Amino acid sequence: MTVFSRLKKQYKLKPIEQQTKQKVISRPLMNPGFIARVEKYWESAPKHAWPDTPYYTGTGLHYSETCSVVPRTLQVCGNHDARKDYNDTLLYKECLAPDLLKGISPFPMVRCKIGCLNSTAALGFNQKNSWHRDETPYEVLRVIVPIETHSSYRFQMDNEPDINLEHGKIYAFDQSLYHRVFSTDITDKTRLHLILSFVCWFSLEDDKWIPSPWFNKTHPMDLLDYINL
Repeated sequence: MTVFSRLKKQYKLKPIEQQTKQKVISRPLMNPGFIARVEKYWESAPKHAWPDTPYYTGTGLHYSETCSVVPRTLQVCGNHDARKDYNDTLLYKECLAPDLLKGISPFPMVRCKIGCLNSTAALGFNQKNSWHRDETPYEVLRVIVPIETHSSYRFQMDNEPDINLEHGKIYAFDQSLYHRVFSTDITDKTRLHLILSFVCWFSLEDDKWIPSPWFNKTHPMDLLDYINL
């Protein structure tokens, strides 16, 4: 049983209606200077390829103390050792980049990373079946900050038109629905994104997860404006 599964049962989590209704919501990035901070961090960060493609690289910004994978920046960049706890998201709560992430949110952050995709890989994803689902927003609210992109990179939610995630905006979406990333053309621009995960319905107190003030009251997708970006 994952940490979230245990908390869900222990505190009787009840899904509630999302007020904003959209599957993908966005707003302008309020601190444009943050982009340069991420770019500078990425320049010197260790870069790791995902197991299934050498063209998708990234660096982890969180790690789990119970995970033996080293370096720690590799732990959230694909399941390299087929480990059972890879999808136990709330375990990955130890921060590797406090200076980069501090002051962003009143919510705990877990399993954040920077991901970089080039168009060759994205075309490959398009040829394969890259549709997938991740955690529910009740576990983590997934927020994407495009750092570098190009109009050929597309993001698509199930049964929705594909869109380009634009530079200068931040995006939140219900990642428990099927979604994918692909490219329509070859470009020399990479798709460099900061991928943030916020635990809106639980707080950390003395290293223990307890219900937050928003628990069972406000849908995580309706809390995007609390993110200080």
